[in-house]
Amino acid sequence: MRDASRHVDPAAEQRFEAAFRTHFAEVLAYLRRRLPADEANDAAADVFAVAWRRSSEFDDEIPIPWLLGVAYRVTSEHYRSRRRRTALVKRLSSERQNAADDPARLVASRGSAGEALAAFTRLRPRDQELLRLAALEDLTTEQMAEVLGLSPSAVRTALSRARDRFHRELAEDTGS
Repeated sequence: MRDASRHVDPAAEQRFEAAFRTHFAEVLAYLRRRLPADEANDAAADVFAVAWRRSSEFDDEIPIPWLLGVAYRVTSEHYRSRRRRTALVKRLSSERQNAADDPARLVASRGSAGEALAAFTRLRPRDQELLRLAALEDLTTEQMAEVLGLSPSAVRTALSRARDRFHRELAEDTGS
């Protein structure tokens, strides 16, 4: 971590401020032609964060071609991030759990929402959290393990037991 009390080179600070005043609109326009407006604003902030960190490397002004090169790399990273998010959504969609194991579907087939809520609230907090992560957050076992700090096998076991307890609690309410 950097020392916050570190001396900032006044010349580097002036170079950055001049580049920001002179080139911000041009960099933002470049980014808006390539990204949605909300992403372009964030990307512009990223570009000038790099310019701030590297402003001491320049003898004179920070040139616009250099700033646009940074903007190009930031744009590329935004595209990669978007592709990763899209791939994750597709993967999560394809890994949906078996409908028979989904507490929400069980509730719909067996009883009223009030009965389900009553059964759910009688569960231990850990069981409730496991079921929420599985049903509401739609996480995979591996993702749940990461969230809870457990191994995937421990999550599978705990989730199976939580589902069994929920089924028993629900059966008490519905008389099944």
